[in-house]
Amino acid sequence: MLRLIAHALSNIEIANRLHIAVNTVKTAIRNGYAKLGLHTRSEAIVWAIENGFRPDLHEPQRPPRRHARFEGMQP
Repeated sequence: MLRLIAHALSNIEIANRLHIAVNTVKTAIRNGYAKLGLHTRSEAIVWAIENGFRPDLHEPQRPPRRHARFEGMQP
């Protein structure tokens, strides 16, 4: 559900996508917040982005490693 929250979907939209009740979504989100030590939806969105749940928004911390075997080769 964090991925859906990170895409700024409402509880109703999440429930519709997952074919579950809105109260089930609310309970799952509340339990997730407690496990992660979060209090708001905004905190959850930031946490999700920082932890790779939105790879389209996540900036890599370092460039990809190149294998030493291929260092001298041209692309």
